[in-house]
Amino acid sequence: MATVTNIIHINNVVKDYDITSVPAFNMYGFFNYTNRTNHDINSSQYLPENFNVYTTTAKQWSSAFYNRTDLTSIPNYNMENTVNMSNTFSNCYKLTGSISNIPNSVTNMANTFYECRNLTGNIPNIPNSVTDMHRTFHNCTNLIGSIPNIPNSVTSMYSTFKNCCNLTGNIPNIPNSVTSMYSTFYNCTNLTGNIPNIPNSVTNMSGTFSDCYNLTGSIPNIPNSVTSMYSTFYNCTNLIGSIPNIPDSVISIFNTFCGCYNLTGNIPNIPNSVTGMYRTFAYCSNLTGSIPNIPDSVTNMCQTFQGCSNLTGTIPNIPDSVTNMYETFKNCCNLTGNIPNIPNGVTSMYSTFLNCSNLTGSIPNIPNSVTDLRSTFSGCSNLTGGIPNIPNGITNMYQTFANCYNLTGGDMYIFSNKVSTAISCFYNRNNASMLNIYCYENSTTYNSFNRYLGGTSNASLNIQLKTF
Repeated sequence: MATVTNIIHINNVVKDYDITSVPAFNMYGFFNYTNRTNHDINSSQYLPENFNVYTTTAKQWSSAFYNRTDLTSIPNYNMENTVNMSNTFSNCYKLTGSISNIPNSVTNMANTFYECRNLTGNIPNIPNSVTDMHRTFHNCTNLIGSIPNIPNSVTSMYSTFKNCCNLTGNIPNIPNSVTSMYSTFYNCTNLTGNIPNIPNSVTNMSGTFSDCYNLTGSIPNIPNSVTSMYSTFYNCTNLIGSIPNIPDSVISIFNTFCGCYNLTGNIPNIPNSVTGMYRTFAYCSNLTGSIPNIPDSVTNMCQTFQGCSNLTGTIPNIPDSVTNMYETFKNCCNLTGNIPNIPNGVTSMYSTFLNCSNLTGSIPNIPNSVTDLRSTFSGCSNLTGGIPNIPNGITNMYQTFANCYNLTGGDMYIFSNKVSTAISCFYNRNNASMLNIYCYENSTTYNSFNRYLGGTSNASLNIQLKTF
């Protein structure tokens, strides 16, 4: 009978080998999807006698049952000496029942129960020896109960409990050794209580508490080591208090506080390192005070302050680097002062200042780069002065100046020949002076305005349509 030193070299019938002398039995990938035809856990034909006796010496169970989508229960093998359980049951999504215990010798639990969405019961205690818990219980949507203590030895909590939407209770303390908290508690919708302190060693907080809308209390200090805060507190609707300082090292604040409508106080300074502010403070309707300066590095301001109806003061300068102003200040009805210059690189101004009813002064020039002016100034009822010329890239002017009834008349030139929609562009312009709109003859733009006005003139809107 042949003798082997590592079980992964067994390719045929296991009974043909003497495994009693294996010093460190290795179960790496032994029962996984690829090897399932040779190593059937449910058939003694392919297993040596007293197989479970030999597994007690196994230290490596990494990927042992990886992708075994046919498994319905956790096999009853002795894993008491295992060190590595990374990917052991990863993607075994038909597994049912509860997790009985984790061996005290384990150090690596990366992806151990990844996508085991039908496991039930509580999470057992995590041994103090564990260092890696990235994606350990990712998408285990039917696990219940509270999260056990996290050992002080753990360094990675990347997506550890992501989508564990039936876990309850408070979040335990986070060990000081942890560096990554990317999506750690993402969509853990039934967790309650306060957010614990964030260790100074953490660098990535993207999605950490996203959609944890039953968490309460205030946001703890953000360590200076953090660089990414993408969707960190997205839709945490029950968090209260003010927003802490954002570290100078942070680059991304996409969606960071979006939907946190119970946060109060002023918006802190935005670090110069930030490049994206997509929906950063959207729907934070109880934030007050003025908008801080926008760093020159920012390119995306899509929905940044949408729905921040209690912000006051004037709009700061918009950096030349910005290209997207889709709904940036939509429904910021208490902002005052003039609209700043619009950067030449901006392409979308869809609803940028919609319902900013307390803005005053005249509308600045529209850059040639802009293509969409739908509802851009709609509801800006205190804007005054004439209407600027429309550049040649514009394709849509639906409700662009609707309810802007303090804008004056004069001549407006539309240099675009491809405006396909002009519906309600000047809705409720009943008391303004005569406006002459000049378009290219027989262009799509001319036809769109002709349909909207019901001809070349409209007495109720006091508009005349003319051609170049």
